[in-house]
Amino acid sequence: MKQNALWVILFLAGCHQTPFATGVGAGAFEAESKGPKFTREGGAIEATQRFLTNSPMPDEHPVWSPDGKHIAFQRAGKVDAKGVPSQYNLWLMNADGGAQHQLTHAERDCQQASWSPDGKHIAFRQAAASGATREFDVAMIDVASGAVSLLVENPGDDKHPSFSHDGKTLVWNSEREGHPANLYMLPTADLKAAPRRLTTSSGTNDVHPTFSPDDRRVVFHSYLIGAAPIDNEPPTKLGLVEVKSGAQGWLDVGGLLAPKHPFFTPDGHIITFHASDAKSGDSNVYAMNVDKPGHTVQITAIKNGKHPELSPDGKHLIYAHKHKLTDDGASQYDISIVDFDYAVLRHALE
Repeated sequence: MKQNALWVILFLAGCHQTPFATGVGAGAFEAESKGPKFTREGGAIEATQRFLTNSPMPDEHPVWSPDGKHIAFQRAGKVDAKGVPSQYNLWLMNADGGAQHQLTHAERDCQQASWSPDGKHIAFRQAAASGATREFDVAMIDVASGAVSLLVENPGDDKHPSFSHDGKTLVWNSEREGHPANLYMLPTADLKAAPRRLTTSSGTNDVHPTFSPDDRRVVFHSYLIGAAPIDNEPPTKLGLVEVKSGAQGWLDVGGLLAPKHPFFTPDGHIITFHASDAKSGDSNVYAMNVDKPGHTVQITAIKNGKHPELSPDGKHLIYAHKHKLTDDGASQYDISIVDFDYAVLRHALE
């Protein structure tokens, strides 16, 4: 197996950090680090990482709007004595980090945003009402009006919703048939219909599904039930399922550990995901050609990055970056962005 290191960001321990800008919504903060020009097989990248958020509470799970003008993300409302964040709500900001404002205003967790293709709605995971036998439902918010409605509600947990690119289908993971979770699909025109079960795994907990740009495939990650934990969590692997036939397979990530949160790039050739290096244990963002698994490229060098997603134009990558602790001792994630030449990444994975 071959693994290439494509250092789009050079973020070394102990390097000087530019002080954060003050206030919220002032646009992207000054670059934390600037990497040297890097040449690989005839291509060149000079990339700069910037923080888009600087909240006292953790910010995670950023997702681009279909037009690339906005980013939705989740922000915790509090952190308990053990450093565990909770009371997440959805927030929205411009692509440059400006005009940050809260979308949902619930005391229950609202997480895992997914834009509708027309950019008018966001589906998300919402904590179930107090006293319910389940933990989570799938809800949707009208971005303009703020009106929230339930999309999927049943006795089992429902999480990680994602729209198809043509807007006709919703996929999510559910425990409606008991644990472990599998992936399910529904036509958006008839959300009361009986959902189709897309995966039939028994030894894995299938979560975080995302459609390919042509809506023919869904990529996801799975927790391996009963396997020895890694960093106190079950190990994971990446899966790919054909929507029409239901044929399912596992993707070789070249020896990386705990791969999670895969997303297709806009052209459908590459999947970005975060994973840990087997030797150092550092978590970074990686990429691989979906049709040539086993050959991975490391995109970031920050040690703690997750939830990556490439912009619709392929010029910017956003992700949650753990880089400090909150006053309550929790791991602090903020939303970062890096600019790079997607053509170089594509060339590196050919």
